[in-house]
Parts: sequence; C-alpha cells; structure tokens
Amino acid sequence: SDLAFAYFKSNQLKESQVNIDKALKLYPDLFQSQFYSGLIYFQAQDYRRSLASFDAADKLIPGQPSVKLNQGMCYENLKNTEMAVKKYQEVLKLANEGEIAQKAQERLNALGYSGEPQK
Repeated sequence: SDLAFAYFKSNQLKESQVNIDKALKLYPDLFQSQFYSGLIYFQAQDYRRSLASFDAADKLIPGQPSVKLNQGMCYENLKNTEMAVKKYQEVLKLANEGEIAQKAQERLNALGYSGEPQK
C-alpha cells in the first residue's frame, strides 16, 4: 500500500490503482490499505468503490474522523445528501476542532446544514 500511495502522491493514478488492488488482495484487513484505496478511487471519481473502501476501513478501526469525512464526501458526490450530512456530523462529534472538523463544518455549511444533528 505504501507504493500505491507513492504513485498516488505523484499523480500516477493508474499505477496507484493497480498497486492498491494488489495490496488489498494480500492485506484486506489492513486499515492503511483500505484507507489508501478509498483515497485513490475517490481521486479517480469512482465514488462507490471509494466508499466501499472507507466503509471497510471504518469496520477495521471504527470512529476515525478522517474516514467519516471521506465517507461524507463520497456520499455527497453520489448525491446522497442525507448520508453525507450524517457523516459530517459524526466527524464533529469525534473531532470538534482541527482541519478535519473544519472541513466537515465547511461541507455542512455548503449543504445548508449546521453541525447539529437534525431533529
């Protein structure tokens, strides 16, 4: 997964996809591989595959704000605003400050919601 991420950071998307798929076959239960896969497929605009990887990462290590944020962005790109809002609000429950919380709040604001759960 490190090689896949190196390709990803150097904008070599196809190579990163090939390498992350190899890593996932070898290490499907490795959080880092699932998380990188989510990032790589998000960049490739394959939001369903990206979401599946972030969901798998969330099952391996639950409650990571960065995973919740990325799940929200996948849902937003899949036009599922309700789930996107839910994930962004989960980020704010887990991390009320910092870059990830700020990004979640920005996305909520852009969607016309506050950080408070809807009643």
